[in-house]
Amino acid sequence: MDTLKGTVQLAKALAHPTRLRILALLRQGPLPVCQITSVLHSVASTVSGHLNDLRHGGLVTEHRQHKFVYYSLSDTPSAAAVLNAMFQSLAEDAQLRQDAALGESIRAMSPLIVCEGSPLWPDESVETGRTSRAGGPRS
Repeated sequence: MDTLKGTVQLAKALAHPTRLRILALLRQGPLPVCQITSVLHSVASTVSGHLNDLRHGGLVTEHRQHKFVYYSLSDTPSAAAVLNAMFQSLAEDAQLRQDAALGESIRAMSPLIVCEGSPLWPDESVETGRTSRAGGPRS
């Protein structure tokens, strides 16, 4: 980051635990929003908002592949330096380890199965697939 504004956006992007979880998950490689939501047990609009903050902070990039938009960690030198320091400091975090294990399982599946297939979590309605990971209605 070479400007004060850019550095502030970077700091804001790092200032939320869900965004740190997303960054750690993307360390394993690119993912579309729907697969990220499956790991975080969150709704797409929330995850998309966090990804937008991370993009504005210069920490992630996006690219379209077929019908999905994939998010990846930025490979700029300034982002890489910040991310490497963050990953080192969080290396022993239990939540991030759990996310990584689930992320590995999710990556083994096609996004079509995860994003358009049957519900992955027991609290989702089999008939509609329209409840959130937390059990409430999706927005």
